Amino acid sequence: MTERSSFPRRGRRAAAKSGAAAQAPAERPGPAGGKRDVNRRARTQGLLDASTRLFLERGLENVSIDDITREAGVAKGSFYRYFSCKEDLSRALFAPIRERVLAAFARAERKLSAAHTGTQVRSAYMRLGRELAATLMGEPTIGRLYLQESRAPGIDARVPVRELEREVAAAARRLTEVAFRQGLLRKVHPQVSTLSVIGAAERLMHAYFNGELEVDPVAAMQDLVSLVLEGIREDPRASKA
Repeated sequence: MTERSSFPRRGRRAAAKSGAAAQAPAERPGPAGGKRDVNRRARTQGLLDASTRLFLERGLENVSIDDITREAGVAKGSFYRYFSCKEDLSRALFAPIRERVLAAFARAERKLSAAHTGTQVRSAYMRLGRELAATLMGEPTIGRLYLQESRAPGIDARVPVRELEREVAAAARRLTEVAFRQGLLRKVHPQVSTLSVIGAAERLMHAYFNGELEVDPVAAMQDLVSLVLEGIREDPRASKA
């Protein structure tokens, strides 16, 4: 049975294009901080919390809107006041972490663009590692959900997850290409170094979320940055040869 939506078609397209989820009903929720606004936020958060619990337990693909509303203790019709479909809800779940992760990459790219020494490169990557680790630790359930779903087929509710996965890969590759152009990294293919680092970082976070990491995750991420940079940093002696 096709799930209906009370959202205008144009509004859904605009929300998807901007990366923002359709979290509010079409009608005005009243003044910010007012009773209607507070109730709207509480119901929206209730649906997000319920869906997160179910998604972690069963996976995005195996949870229905009926399951979510039942877990949240609301009528199914309430769902469509705040989200047009499960993909919209998924986009809302990942929106905060997406914003912080991409902002961290943007800051690192600006620092690398102005870098002229190995020390400056190291500083940019170290800061990025700290910020990414702090973001994932600050949103542990969403971080776990991202790692759980980011390698599965990007369909339906998983579309926002795969979009974020591709955005992270593209942002990480841009960092490498900037450093390569400035002669600060060894000439390893950017895709190879990017995928290697992402894979290692995700494995560290998997270990953290599973209680297997024996060191502080921020320190672990910085150790990873050190290992990577020692491997792919340009040797100054080679440029003089």
